[in-house]
Amino acid sequence: MSMKNVDFSSEIKCIYQEFAKKTVECTQKLAVIFDKQSLTYNEVFHYVQHLFSYLINQRSVKQNQIIYIFMERSIEMMISILTMSACGLLYTMLDSNNSCLLPTDLIKDRTKSHAYSNKKYI
Repeated sequence: MSMKNVDFSSEIKCIYQEFAKKTVECTQKLAVIFDKQSLTYNEVFHYVQHLFSYLINQRSVKQNQIIYIFMERSIEMMISILTMSACGLLYTMLDSNNSCLLPTDLIKDRTKSHAYSNKKYI
């Protein structure tokens, strides 16, 4: 993923296209603030590119594949959501308090999918 591949002229844009456009316009402005942490647009874009590259090149993730994200609300979660959008994947929220399937059930049942988590859930 690079700024060169993003079409800014289209009327309907994906989240990552809007984010890439905003990154070009205001690289040093704060993009994400959570608790006592914050990242600029440029920093978030860097982390999204890094995770994007990892998923595509090392994990062989393909467009329309299912990827489960198990994280508490955090800056890392926002980076993960933007990356999923850039990869052409779908993000959906799982609520462990009000869900038919618990994350452990989803991991057991995953078919041609990947699970992505922070260390807390490993």
